[in-house]
Amino acid sequence: MEFVKKYLRSRWTALSTCALWQAILYIVLFLEDVPADKLWYPMVLSAAVIPAYFLWDFCRIWKKDRTLQEVKQNIDITVENLPETKAVVEQDYQELLNIILSAKQTEAQQQKSKMHELTEFVTLWTHQVKTPLTALTLAVKESGLEEKAEYADRLFEIEQYCDIILQYLRMEGEGTDLLLEEYPVKPMVNQAVKYFARSFIGKGLSVSIDLPEGQKLVTDEKWMVFVIKQVLSNALKYTKEGGITISMPKLDTICIADTGIGISKEDLPRITERGFTGYNGRMDKKATGIGLFLVDTIMKKLGGSVKITSELGVGTQVYLTIL
Repeated sequence: MEFVKKYLRSRWTALSTCALWQAILYIVLFLEDVPADKLWYPMVLSAAVIPAYFLWDFCRIWKKDRTLQEVKQNIDITVENLPETKAVVEQDYQELLNIILSAKQTEAQQQKSKMHELTEFVTLWTHQVKTPLTALTLAVKESGLEEKAEYADRLFEIEQYCDIILQYLRMEGEGTDLLLEEYPVKPMVNQAVKYFARSFIGKGLSVSIDLPEGQKLVTDEKWMVFVIKQVLSNALKYTKEGGITISMPKLDTICIADTGIGISKEDLPRITERGFTGYNGRMDKKATGIGLFLVDTIMKKLGGSVKITSELGVGTQVYLTIL
């Protein structure tokens, strides 16, 4: 019915013109005192030919409309699949579409090439930066500087930021090298906690791991460990006393809860948006707004989800669910 309305609107001028000419013809013939029996033949002929033409035109346009609807459903389809046309204006439109498509494809290819070059450059730069960072970390450990703990913490932060930018570029790229298999949860959690062992000890925070023995999840180990690290990094950043608890309230969900400063209700709905830091981030001055965005993006690619609950002054709970 919608297409019928569209067709009538598009052909309203032609239909009106045909009706007007028919009316003029009959009026002229009538005024010329043409016998009534002579009028029946052109009336019947026009009554048959004109509807037949518009029926043929309707079917032709309907077929084109169906083809275009299929093109809209598959936007990657090429212009060669557009319906054939002999109309000059429609041919001009298709030529214009070809020119626009060619220009867009060239632009997309250039952007893809630039992104690939940027990813390679940043990846190489990050790996090169990690080499002197490792050397500096070892030097700090072996030195007798009173402030070596502070130096070590700053070096650790730089290493984390390098990891974040690497993972960000990988997630924004074409492929994420996901390898979905069954992995035991506890070793992944232990791996992430061990990474922050120095931070737990330095801040005097406790860590409690309460996970079912042998529980497994279908996920990608490397990416899942990165997700847990990011959540732990945030928890450690905003927790001054108490500790962090890692549990599984459901067999498909990992919960990381802290006793930190919490997140305001106003910030919670936007906490996983790219670049959003919220009140805590503005106070912290070092927040990038990338960590939780990456967590949310990676979990979606893993076929899961992130849910965050929080209360100011009480703490935050992050639920990582693999669907």
